Amino acid sequence: MKVITMLGFFLLTSTSLTAQNLILGQWHTGQEHTIIEVIETEGKIEGRIVESSNAKVPIGKFILKDVYSHAEGVKGKLCSLRKNKWFEATLSPRSNEMQVTIAAGLAKRTVVWKRKE
Repeated sequence: MKVITMLGFFLLTSTSLTAQNLILGQWHTGQEHTIIEVIETEGKIEGRIVESSNAKVPIGKFILKDVYSHAEGVKGKLCSLRKNKWFEATLSPRSNEMQVTIAAGLAKRTVVWKRKE
């Protein structure tokens, strides 16, 4: 019984780590040539702005934090630059695209980020 429990735990953990690893890399947000780099540092996954054609976008600002695996994909908090406020987000990576769904109260908005090649 212990072996089955440990095997189940291992499979769940390895699946979560794989989902989190799929979001690592650089992503085009589709807005003003803005690129977000998602990295893992000291066991935490975070995302920051590394490039943008909009001069008002703060390069280097962290906009993704508190990332963890969830049944729906990967969840975390995403910062709205316009409101300077953090919102719950679900990240669903699929090869070279990632659906990013932001929830603000009852409202939800989904955008698609494309992996930078």
